[in-house]
Amino acid sequence: AATTRSRGVETNVSARLFENLRASLAYTYNEAVIASDDAENGLPHQRRPRHLGSFSLDYAFDEGRGGLNATLQTAAKHEDGFFVFRTPLDG
Repeated sequence: AATTRSRGVETNVSARLFENLRASLAYTYNEAVIASDDAENGLPHQRRPRHLGSFSLDYAFDEGRGGLNATLQTAAKHEDGFFVFRTPLDG
């Protein structure tokens, strides 16, 4: 049986650039490791990047009844798989 220990920080900043346009930045630091009684103990949790970041633009139109959103999201390198059969995933 395994559990995951996770700790970190998440932050978000948002600002109205114009009346109908808002920009947002977000960052997450997540240290997630496996806590088990086998060889996986202490390994990073699969598919949980340590660093995540995003930038978003939100545009409202038609007096707030419509909207458009564009988001750019990035993640640090992380792993998939289990036990010793791990595959690195690019950021």
